[in-house]
Amino acid sequence: MKPHMIKTLWISAVVIAALIGTIRFMKKNDFANYGRDHAWSVEEDANSGADRLVRGARINEIRDDVNKLIFALNRSFRDSGPDEAAAELPHLRLQAIDKGVARVEIINSGYLTERMGTSGAQGYLAAATYTLTESPSIKAVEFIFAAGEHAMPGIYSRETFSDFGSRQETGSGPASGETTTGQSSQGMGENDGKDRL
Repeated sequence: MKPHMIKTLWISAVVIAALIGTIRFMKKNDFANYGRDHAWSVEEDANSGADRLVRGARINEIRDDVNKLIFALNRSFRDSGPDEAAAELPHLRLQAIDKGVARVEIINSGYLTERMGTSGAQGYLAAATYTLTESPSIKAVEFIFAAGEHAMPGIYSRETFSDFGSRQETGSGPASGETTTGQSSQGMGENDGKDRL
């Protein structure tokens, strides 16, 4: 074989190996694909005008991985917010999971507590709680942030938001198609020193 052919074959082999490695990495690191379909979100009911929680149709795909749930929630919230406020929007960072309670810090919590209004803050905490409690290992979420006018830190569970309407996306869980409507919790988030379980 001629030297230029050997060089060409060697370069081709390196390029092919790099492509295979990139494809494997992308399949392994598929966080970029997670968003609104992989998390709970808040929508306004067209008939009643009340806020309701909507379960993402593909959340079962990642429910066993808390980090993916947090990524999906952060991304879905960022993607639904105004572009100019994207850097200021709150997002979650997992601190620990202990005895069924996920401890999460809310980064940029000032936006949550002072700029989203009471219903916006409640919707964010409800969507985060429902998303994280999709994990079989999590029964409640402890939110860590500085208290503000519209939200208070503490431990929240699905029961905290029992009067917040919710709807399952078709084909996405044991209660598929289930719909309930209700009004957002008023006064939720006031921390009286008791856990919200």
